[in-house]
Amino acid sequence: MSKVAERKEVRCEFVVGKGSRSYTRVWVMLPSEKRFSKPVGEKEAYWVSTRKQLYKLRLTLPVGTLVKVFEKGRKGAKTAYYLVTEEGLKPLEVRSEDRVVREMHGWQIVVRRRTLVDGDRVVGVDARIVFPRGRVPELTAHLPAFYVWDDVEEREAIGKLEEAIRKVVALRATIYLDHILLEGDTFPLRERLKELGFRWMGSYWLIRISELVGENALHALLNELKRMGFSVQTKTSLEKITATFHHRWVLNEKGWELVKRVFPPDVPIRSISVTADGEVRVYVKGWLDNKTFKKLRERFPYYGYFVVGRVSLKGEEE
Repeated sequence: MSKVAERKEVRCEFVVGKGSRSYTRVWVMLPSEKRFSKPVGEKEAYWVSTRKQLYKLRLTLPVGTLVKVFEKGRKGAKTAYYLVTEEGLKPLEVRSEDRVVREMHGWQIVVRRRTLVDGDRVVGVDARIVFPRGRVPELTAHLPAFYVWDDVEEREAIGKLEEAIRKVVALRATIYLDHILLEGDTFPLRERLKELGFRWMGSYWLIRISELVGENALHALLNELKRMGFSVQTKTSLEKITATFHHRWVLNEKGWELVKRVFPPDVPIRSISVTADGEVRVYVKGWLDNKTFKKLRERFPYYGYFVVGRVSLKGEEE
């Protein structure tokens, strides 16, 4: 009967937990295992306060165990790998290889394999990462990355990522009562959207309906979006949105008529706004001299803007 020699065990210590602006985690892969898992060991409070919860994690690991240490702080995140030897922890080299497995809608699905190497000897592999690579980083941030260990899990992750990409790249226009929001892979359309008056908000495009000029501007804009390939949906009835836009447009036109009639023409106007109840506000351009400012204050209330009166759909003024 052959006698199997027991592996020598080594005592290791790590500081894990959450700092004020960082955190550290540890996983291990025992020689008899094929995946990293959370270790079980002695845990002792090291620095515990309202901002920090750090602990000393003491582990007894057999020689040949792989250790994965993940640290994230103000300077970013990094992952280090070690091999447990009789002398202690030995750092390992990580060799990454990216393979493009799908290309769709201008995006790529990439599988990254990470091999752990000690010199010229391969000692293990970490989970594969299935992730998207696109031309718009802001949209890529909304897509998941999957960690898989075998071909079956990899195929499942690719299928889920394909579905997620289809949803992200689909051009969608959502009409709210006071603004229109555009989502999807709008990268090829960005110049045209700027011409239409939309503003890029980091991960979507936005235009306020009150900024549209012209009685039929809303319908013209919606027809243009449909022609560009957007699917249009509304959060309230289109009739109510159209009625609100028409109401605002009429009030804005009457507001300009009132301003031209009662406001001094020599005072430069930056913009005007008409509230839902018809109050007409005038915002002046630049700084006014004291004499002009006092004359205006005598005629119009001032709140950072001048209130020149009120208008209504019936044309009444107050």
